[in-house]
Amino acid sequence: MTAATPTSLREATSAEVAQLVRMFREVRGWTQDTLAALSRLEVRTIQRVEKGERSSRDTRRAIAGAFGFEDLDAFSKFQDAPSAEHAEKQRQEFERTHAILDLEPVDGRGIVSALMDLSSVGAIGHQSLAGLSRKAQDAFAALLDYARDCMDVCDVASKTEMLGYGDDIQGHVDALKAAGHNLFVARRKAVMRPRSGAGNGGNSLKMEILYLVTASAGACPSKVAVLKEAEFGLG
Repeated sequence: MTAATPTSLREATSAEVAQLVRMFREVRGWTQDTLAALSRLEVRTIQRVEKGERSSRDTRRAIAGAFGFEDLDAFSKFQDAPSAEHAEKQRQEFERTHAILDLEPVDGRGIVSALMDLSSVGAIGHQSLAGLSRKAQDAFAALLDYARDCMDVCDVASKTEMLGYGDDIQGHVDALKAAGHNLFVARRKAVMRPRSGAGNGGNSLKMEILYLVTASAGACPSKVAVLKEAEFGLG
C-alpha cells in the first residue's frame, strides 16, 4: 500500500473558502464592498462566498487576485488556515507594496481628456490581458496601442485633433463592450525609480499614471489595487 504524501492536496470545501476569505478580508480592514470592487465581482457574490455557498474557480481566483496572492488557486485547494500572525504579516506586506485607487467608467473621449490633463511625465498602466477572452484581448490591446499613440502626440496635436482621436478610440471601447467588458480608469501620481546600474546617477522620475481596467459587463468596480512602485531603465 502506498502512503499518501504530505504534500497531497484536496479541493477546499465551501466552508473552508468562506472562513479564509472572511479572515483575509477582515484582517485588511476591508468591507465586502471593497473586496467586491477589487476583485471586480458583485457584492452579492462575495456575500455568497462568505456564507459558505458554492463558488466557481474563476470567482475564487478573482478573490485571490484581489488579495495579491501569487497563487491564484489558493482558495481552490485545501490548506491549513493561517495563524492570525501570518495573516497580519500578509496584510502589512500588501499595504506596503500596493495602493488602492478609485475607478470610474470611461469612454474614448474620456481617455483622451485624461491624457491631456496629465501635468507631468505620463504613462499608461493596465491590467493583465490574461483571463480575458480572445476577442476581449484583441479589443483591449488595440485600445491600449491607440491610447499610447495619442499620448505620444499630446504635446503637438491641437485639442480638436485630440478629441477626434477620442472618437476613434471609442470604436475600440465599443469592440471591448461587444466582447462583454466595460472600461474603467484610475489616476495616480508615482515615483519611478531606476534599476540598479542603469547609469543615471540614481535619480527618480516623478510621473502620473493612467490605469485602464476592464470589468465584465454588469460589474461596476469602484477600486483597483496596483503596485506602489515600478522600475525603469534608461538607454
